[in-house]
Amino acid sequence: GPVDVITEPGTGSLDANLGHAVARALQEGQSDACVAHAKSFTWEACTQVFFESLTPANI
Repeated sequence: GPVDVITEPGTGSLDANLGHAVARALQEGQSDACVAHAKSFTWEACTQVFFESLTPANI
């Protein structure tokens, strides 16, 4: 969920009110930090997490 994605300072904002979260993210966000953080979510990284989560089936 969002808590798992917004882990670095300056890369987003969480609030129960989405409008408040968006306004704060736009005001306080750091675009360079956001881009660097987003680049870590590659297909290769996602695939690695998927493979690490697999467990053998007892068939």
